[in-house]
Amino acid sequence: MSVAGLPKNEANVLRGHEGAVLAARFNGDGNYCLSCGKDRTIRLWNPHRGIHIKTYKLHGREVRDVHVTPDNSKLCSCGGDRQVFYWDVSTGRVIRKFRGHDSEVNAVKFNEYASVVVSAGYDRSLRAWDCRSHGTEPIQIIDTFSESVMFVCLTKSEILAGSVDGTVRTFDIRIGRELSDDLGQPVNCISMSNDANCILASCLDSTLRLLDRSTGELLQEYKGLTSKVPNGSYKMDCCLTNTDAHVTSGSDDGFIFFWDLVDSSVVSSFKAHASVRSKTHFGIKKVREGEVFVIERNGRFSKTLNPGVHFLIPFVDEIAFVHSLGETIVKIPRQHNVTNDSITKVTDCTMMVKIFDAKLASHWSKDPFENITKLACATLHDVIKQLTSKMYEEKEFSLGSAQSRESSAGMEVQHSAEAHVVAINMLVVTVQNQGVKVSSEALRTYDPDPKALSSRQTGE
Repeated sequence: MSVAGLPKNEANVLRGHEGAVLAARFNGDGNYCLSCGKDRTIRLWNPHRGIHIKTYKLHGREVRDVHVTPDNSKLCSCGGDRQVFYWDVSTGRVIRKFRGHDSEVNAVKFNEYASVVVSAGYDRSLRAWDCRSHGTEPIQIIDTFSESVMFVCLTKSEILAGSVDGTVRTFDIRIGRELSDDLGQPVNCISMSNDANCILASCLDSTLRLLDRSTGELLQEYKGLTSKVPNGSYKMDCCLTNTDAHVTSGSDDGFIFFWDLVDSSVVSSFKAHASVRSKTHFGIKKVREGEVFVIERNGRFSKTLNPGVHFLIPFVDEIAFVHSLGETIVKIPRQHNVTNDSITKVTDCTMMVKIFDAKLASHWSKDPFENITKLACATLHDVIKQLTSKMYEEKEFSLGSAQSRESSAGMEVQHSAEAHVVAINMLVVTVQNQGVKVSSEALRTYDPDPKALSSRQTGE
């Protein structure tokens, strides 16, 4: 590819994420791409037409990386909730959750046959997971790193990983050999050349380094990134173009740079984003109206930040959670429940969820909204199975005390149901010692339309 063929401006803008985008990955043929970010979602796009196809949402914290199989049927993802998710692309269903990392997971990759997923974690380890078995335990753990593992690449027989300890390590699975190349600077991304003879490593000193895979020799350094923060503290992806003629990387000031592979000169650059956004801070943090930040210091809860300007200790204070103080609409999945006298009732309702205690909501569950949804489904099932069809004729009845209790989960939950099934005026969930108690003021019930029921029973 000549310099004239390099991109010089944006071809399309994909909008939809509600927070910072942490990774974007194309599929094998380049027709589709996946993005993931701090809004805890994965989104599938047709980037050439600018169409959003599907959203995958189940992670409890930010999603840091995503990868798709060569046949586009499965994808894997990882993030701050310490789990690796294995998804079915067409249905959006999670096939399996792999648990085992002791901290955030930074990167994931499928092997060539899509039978194994390898993950790289903040817990200084690589873990391999078997996608074909029903087990959730890793089939191999590599924990020879002295710092966080930021990125991983796979070949047919090797695992390559870059770490904050300044090394790029190659693990030959066939003979059990480990090779370590020390670059002297923290590595946050690695990429292989298309001929698989070289490794490109992006380091936190705003320099890219090209290594010979067979000898570990440093072939070239690429400089010129215009870092706006000390030591280039943002994680930046890097790669080589499809002809291996140029090296490319993003910069934390929003520019994309291209270097000549041989002489390391900057041949092109253009502005792609206004800036890079990350949860990294340098002492001062502004909290917007309607939000609250949960701060952890050295892994433990420290305080919450209300709207305004706040001063934090860099690299010690971490923004662990960001919550909205407004009401959030949560849809309860439709479910069929059976009354005490074996009459089937269908429930389909909506919840209005509001966080009033950010500390309790954050540390009660990795995803409070998902937990509340599951508890509401279980509660509806338990309530309806105690009823009889005769009770439904009364249209309204009361369960328990009329006095609602506050939720120690840090949530106020109010449900409104579809009129043709069940309407719950108020359902407050109380969590005590990992147990769940449900209190309800009133439960209104309505019979389905008799005509609709009759036609359904007769098959018309």
